Amino acid sequence: MCAQRWALRISCLLGESERQFSLIQALRSVRVDAHVLIDYDNLTALFQRMSLRTLALRIQATADQQCSTLNDIFIRLYGGWYGPAGLTNKGTRLAQEIRLTFPLLMPVAGSQIRRIHCEIASSLVASRGFVLPNTFRERPGIRGKLRLIPHKSCVNSALCTAAHVVHWSNGRCPEQGCQVTAKEVFAYYEQKLVDTLLCCDLIALANQSPTVATFVISDDDDMVPAFLMAGLASGHVWQLQMRRMNSRPYAMAMQQHNVQVAAL
Repeated sequence: MCAQRWALRISCLLGESERQFSLIQALRSVRVDAHVLIDYDNLTALFQRMSLRTLALRIQATADQQCSTLNDIFIRLYGGWYGPAGLTNKGTRLAQEIRLTFPLLMPVAGSQIRRIHCEIASSLVASRGFVLPNTFRERPGIRGKLRLIPHKSCVNSALCTAAHVVHWSNGRCPEQGCQVTAKEVFAYYEQKLVDTLLCCDLIALANQSPTVATFVISDDDDMVPAFLMAGLASGHVWQLQMRRMNSRPYAMAMQQHNVQVAAL
């Protein structure tokens, strides 16, 4: 499919007499590099438990099914890797695993060797020299307000502490007269820049070259606008999904913008 799309682009630039021959040659010869952008914290537990080597081989198998003319594969892991003191514990662990594992050298058709590379995403692909710090931050309070949904299996709904949790999420202690606020007793962690960084890279890669295939592993609908922009620039954009979706409200838009969807 990759070669077919690329061949059609070539054929549009040629006269009718040359078109069929060039199309056949392109189908046989064009090989494309694959860039795989992984929203790491969006991975399901199954994939997060995998070693990076096992995950890379799973990605390779899926990508080859979607595009039979792949050359090398470049994997980027997106997450909140940098705290105030530098790499987080998770970032350090992944960086060490990457250093010990990659690149993978994999035989492909004929005598060709494919290289599978992996890195943590710490900068834009278009500006690799500028590392983006402080992507993992602690914030006071409780993130977002909660709503109580009573459960029929609760053994004592009158004393259930779930209502207290909802009260705390609104900012204050549930005890009448207490002036303590949620920001004084709770804290949560959040990632910053991560989704935007992935979306910027997706669009940049789609505009970089028609012979680049880009795969994004994420089920996050927040990235749909970036998918649509990338699809307009390139016919080689895939979303690899991990979860079975009961509803896909943007499926038609993705299809109309040349974005292909497949299961990882």
